[in-house]
Amino acid sequence: MSTDNPLARYEARPVEDGLYWAVYDNGTNKIATVAGLVLEDLTMEQADDFASLLNQIDAADKLSAPMSDWRKLEGLQCGRFYDICTDDNDLKWIVFDVSTGEPVCVDGTLCTGVELDEAADLADLLNQLEVEKSRARGH
Repeated sequence: MSTDNPLARYEARPVEDGLYWAVYDNGTNKIATVAGLVLEDLTMEQADDFASLLNQIDAADKLSAPMSDWRKLEGLQCGRFYDICTDDNDLKWIVFDVSTGEPVCVDGTLCTGVELDEAADLADLLNQLEVEKSRARGH
């Protein structure tokens, strides 16, 4: 168990073979999915990091804000799969999919209205996971 909070929604757990880890949504008792990526085949550290960030985001107030075209273009130019930008009132942050310009969806919840550190960490982890999955597929 990766959390000291028994009420936390997300939890890092080893998978059946014990070699890899996954992040489980305790509400559904299924492996969590973020932006279409199934959070499995991770190291223990990656799973713990994802579970911690997802629990922080889950606890935050979810605000939605539309994405502008320039934010999408800015992320594409950086060569990232996921990036962050401020919401319309510049008080909180949005984690978005660079290819679509849309906010990332974590188990049905948009990643909007997030604190800067949480948003940056989640975008970095998602980018790292995307690169590792691409390598595993041989691309």
